[in-house]
Amino acid sequence: MTQTRTDASEITVNVAGAHEKNSLMRWSSAGQNYVVATAATNIGKDITGHLTQATQGAGKATIRLLTATGTATGLAEGVISEGAIVTAAAAGKVESAGAGIQLGVALETVADDESIEYRPFLLPNRA
Repeated sequence: MTQTRTDASEITVNVAGAHEKNSLMRWSSAGQNYVVATAATNIGKDITGHLTQATQGAGKATIRLLTATGTATGLAEGVISEGAIVTAAAAGKVESAGAGIQLGVALETVADDESIEYRPFLLPNRA
């Protein structure tokens, strides 16, 4: 059976646990169609994208892929200023110029726990 790859901006996958809207997710070692919130900043190629809605527990959820055309929306860990490099932070958040993988450039200034819109760098897509 031949698989066909299609480019998509969003995918529906299995999610482990409850997570806030816009949480940054990564592929789980449990399988390619299963994601968990980032727990570490060095997620590398396992990065997926951001949840489009909050989840109350394990089940299906929609992820906006970081490889999609347009901007991404994350959840800020601390203050992030417009023009700053946005990086992966722990607990599914993003931060300004942290030690994590560089995700993109902030398009606005936000406070801690606010949603942040940013222009993502092109990242590999495992979908």
